[in-house]
Amino acid sequence: MTLNGRYDHIGLDFSSGRTREITTPFSRSKSFKVPSWRAGASHEAGKNLDFFGNVSTSFRAPTADQLYNGSLSPTGGKTLNNENLKPERALNLELGMRAKTAVFGVAADVEAAVFQIDRKDFILATNGQYSTSTAAAQQMYDNIGGVRNRGLELSLKTDRKQTFTFDAAYSYIRAKFTDYDNFNLTLGNPYVAAPALAAYNNTGNDVPRVPRHQLNATFGWQPDDRFRLALEMDARSWSWADEINQEKWNGRTLFNLSAHYDVRESGFLGAKWSLFARVNNLFDKRYWSAARGTNDASNYLTGAYDGVYNAEDLSIVVGKPRHWIAGVSATF
Repeated sequence: MTLNGRYDHIGLDFSSGRTREITTPFSRSKSFKVPSWRAGASHEAGKNLDFFGNVSTSFRAPTADQLYNGSLSPTGGKTLNNENLKPERALNLELGMRAKTAVFGVAADVEAAVFQIDRKDFILATNGQYSTSTAAAQQMYDNIGGVRNRGLELSLKTDRKQTFTFDAAYSYIRAKFTDYDNFNLTLGNPYVAAPALAAYNNTGNDVPRVPRHQLNATFGWQPDDRFRLALEMDARSWSWADEINQEKWNGRTLFNLSAHYDVRESGFLGAKWSLFARVNNLFDKRYWSAARGTNDASNYLTGAYDGVYNAEDLSIVVGKPRHWIAGVSATF
């Protein structure tokens, strides 16, 4: 059994400084005192079988930006300060098992676990994470959100000393907003005096950019104790690209190939040398490494807004094409 506790004292100092626009600097100090704890237990049910479980708490303290966002801009902030922010808190529950077994006659280590993470007092902008603050609806950061993650994790590892090896890790995650009832999506030009806002209640929606299914598997071949060749597959299912769960970020499956060779004889200065090479995105797949939907965006050619939020308004990061690296390492 394991039981431990922790106490954190976090101090923040903020000063806007003196500029041409700010003749009277704004200075504040803020501290947070947060306890956290963890309790866990494991049981050896057999020679090759263990069960385990744990309960733990965690936290995230507000940042200076969230506390004093209204004082960051020298020309007057659009977001109000909120010095009453509390730390976000989370409660984590986990139950699992570890076992040594044989898969098709090959010895393997297997692990399975189910988990739940509840986050309370989630810090969000009162008008919505990416919405424009207006004179009629000026926003600030506040403890108004909640998120719950529930999932399953599975892993399998074979003996790395064998000629052929296989490692696999799978996760299933359902991440949902348990409290997010005030989200405003800006339609049209956000820089006019009164932009159009579409109000949404995101409570119960999936958290964006969290794929439900993720699988990583590696097949290895090592004919001797010097050389190893490995083919890795990394797959992710689709997820939502926005908080309102309208536009999708498609899943992708990438393959990577790596090779490693050890020179066992001592070389220069008695060093042991290793050669390695890796090809990422082996089949040159086209994909997005990130996708985010925040509001109606302007046309990149004309600068005009159409007042409609759809897939054309997503902000994306294009994934890397096929690329390779090679190198040499020395251990003295």
